[in-house]
Amino acid sequence: MNFTASNRCTATTCTFDTAHASDWPDVPVHLDCNAGVQCLQASPTFWSTKRLTSIDTVALVADAHQPVDTWTLAQSYPSTGDTSTPALWLDSIQHTGKAGALTDITLPKTVFTGTPMANRVDKADGRPPINKRRITQITNETGANTFVTYSAAECSPTNLPAADDTNTKRCYPSWWTRDGGTEEVKDYFHKYLVTKVEDTDTTAGTGSPSTSTVYEYPSTPNWRRDQGEFILDKHRTWGDFRGYRTVRVLSGTTNQIKSETDYYTGMAGDKLANGTDRPAEAINGVTDRADFSGRVAASRSYESETGPVVEKSTQTPWESETTASQPVVGMTDPDKPTTPGPTLAPKLARFSGSTTTVTSKLLADGSSWQHATTTRTYDPTYGLVLTEGDDGAKTTEAHCTVTQYAAPDTTNWLISYPRQTTTTTSNPCRETFDVPSVISTSRASYDRQAVGTAPKAGQANVTKTEQATKLDAKGLSIERCIEGGWGY
Repeated sequence: MNFTASNRCTATTCTFDTAHASDWPDVPVHLDCNAGVQCLQASPTFWSTKRLTSIDTVALVADAHQPVDTWTLAQSYPSTGDTSTPALWLDSIQHTGKAGALTDITLPKTVFTGTPMANRVDKADGRPPINKRRITQITNETGANTFVTYSAAECSPTNLPAADDTNTKRCYPSWWTRDGGTEEVKDYFHKYLVTKVEDTDTTAGTGSPSTSTVYEYPSTPNWRRDQGEFILDKHRTWGDFRGYRTVRVLSGTTNQIKSETDYYTGMAGDKLANGTDRPAEAINGVTDRADFSGRVAASRSYESETGPVVEKSTQTPWESETTASQPVVGMTDPDKPTTPGPTLAPKLARFSGSTTTVTSKLLADGSSWQHATTTRTYDPTYGLVLTEGDDGAKTTEAHCTVTQYAAPDTTNWLISYPRQTTTTTSNPCRETFDVPSVISTSRASYDRQAVGTAPKAGQANVTKTEQATKLDAKGLSIERCIEGGWGY
């Protein structure tokens, strides 16, 4: 696979220096620090002078690479409609199929259309609204259109959050420096939500009906205090968007199908402006921890747009103890050079999973529910699933799957290779079991080694499997042994 890049400039000759900065519309030329030249930029910056213009794939045929596909990307710098500099916009992607001596087949372009929307709550104070494009239409290779609708701006100069730390509006505060400016100012910036996606078939006479998906947000947005290490402590605001607790989806143009999903937002542990902890409600009896943010807590499916809930599920998340941590210290304030930067919350690494999933269905009587529970346990060292149990909704036989793993090879990091998997009828599901409860069991060996030995580095081929699915007087007996597989 080959990637082709071009310069992000609008001139024929792309000279990268401050004298030609206007030729690089969205590249911060002034932040380029060269050896031997005074540089006043005190923190890292991340940007590129290049843009991706094509992707080519090839396949090895005999002893030579032959072209297979090409995707060509076309970009432009559309005007923003204000005094802010334009940003690179992807206009289209075009796919060309190649087959050796045969004629190339080039499909129509996939075209992206955007609408400028104000990022900043414009107060007519001499600073631009910073219009940026959002995708509002995609025309694909067959001519079908996808239209995207966004929420209107909620905030205005006369309708701003009453307090930043308890903000429930679709805008947030942030400090910034305008192009050519030297002083940071605090402004409010809009948050736009996708409210509708509509797919239309433009084939005359024989096209498919349009499909519509509407998104509703019945709760209010959650904003957490910024913890970025490159933000001056005096400029920290509640601008970390943690989403909505509930999102509602209506699918279809008539007789819409309605569903809702609840999310963990990670608001527990946040601080208010007075330094106290933010009150954070538990979700499914679980603290809404920062590391749970964005995970599904519950979901509901309705009979119709106005009908009752007919299916629902809840998820209980799992996180291991901390496996790694990194202390974080904020920037030193240039106005107080002798005062160390603040100590921020450390960055923590953990394994994650879900311990309990309860799925419920409304029965025919319209009032009774059938509940099916799935439980899981995890290895605390590597986060591997040890057991997964299904209680059969208390109407069928419960199943419990126990997985044992080959000895970990921490040198080559070959960790998650099962050596034996056993299914039992144990309820509750547990790692230890009695032989009479076993339904089936199988074990595997890797790279022609003994069962329980980690695979060889660079190989990891299953070369022998054994399956036992019946009992005799001595307990389990091997009914089928398969040797071979990838390693022979």
